[in-house]
Order: sequence, then structure tokens, then C-alpha cells
Amino acid sequence: MESSSGFSIRPYDAATDRASVRRAFVELQEAERALDPHMPPGELVVDAYLEDLFDQCERMKGTFYVAVEDDTGRIAGYVAVLGEVPSEEPDDDPTPYAYLSDLIVLSDFRGRGVATQLARVAESHARSHGMSRIRLQALARNADARRLYERVGYSDHIVQMEKRFETE
Repeated sequence: MESSSGFSIRPYDAATDRASVRRAFVELQEAERALDPHMPPGELVVDAYLEDLFDQCERMKGTFYVAVEDDTGRIAGYVAVLGEVPSEEPDDDPTPYAYLSDLIVLSDFRGRGVATQLARVAESHARSHGMSRIRLQALARNADARRLYERVGYSDHIVQMEKRFETE
């Protein structure tokens, strides 16, 4: 599909990619748990999370791609994009949009352009479904992710804030 800087992007293959994608999700979840310890451990949620993600891809014209290192064949990361998400909020633009659900690059492969390639493939998928915009969420404390998304052209749309308080 797309190839540059020693990596190729191709569609996900459940038979060969599931274990690597599973490890990538767990790695990201644990990194995010370091930023927000209230998040559940990756091993506890990975299977249900991926099952739900693949179901969403099926329902919303989505797809799932993996980045593969050319010389080793190792999976460096993945991206899941929902091609057509209906707007469900009455005060939002009613036009459907694409949603970049997951973009994960394993720590060994960061800083080599993989995330940028994955973001471009997701955007291409969105355009192929006639979408004029794409949205995503990033953990507010994940400065690396926020810098990446800003660098490839994303900007704040809605800021969701949270306050935690003690319960009795």
C-alpha cells in the first residue's frame, strides 16, 4: 500500500497480526496508565477493546492498518479509522465525519515517521468515503500524542475536562 522510511502500511490480517496488535494496545494502555492511574490495566481490557473496535469498523465503514518494518517484518504499530460516523449531538454539525480511533506505534519504532504514515493512511481512508473532516481523542496528559497530531494538522475542537473527587 504505502511505503517509505523502511516501513510499509498494509491492511490488518487477523491470522498473522492479532498477537502483535494486542501487544501494541497493551503497551499503549500501560503508558497511558502511567499518566492516569485510574485507567484499567491493558491485559484486563485488550480483548474486549479490540473486539469492540473491529465491530465499530464493520458498522461505520472503518478499516484497520498495520505498519510493518520492511527488513524484519515486525509490526511497528497500527491505526484504526472509522470511515463514517454519524453526528449524534443535537448541537453538533450534523454532517457525518471520520474518526481516527486508534493510532499506536510501539516504543521501539517511535521517531521514525511511522505515526505520520499511519495518520496519512487514515485520512486517505476518510477521504475515500467522502468525509470532509476527521476527529480523534488523545489523553490530555499524553504530550507526545498531542504534538504528533498538531504536527500533522489537527487542532482542538472540543476540550473535555474532568474533576475527580473523593466519594464516601
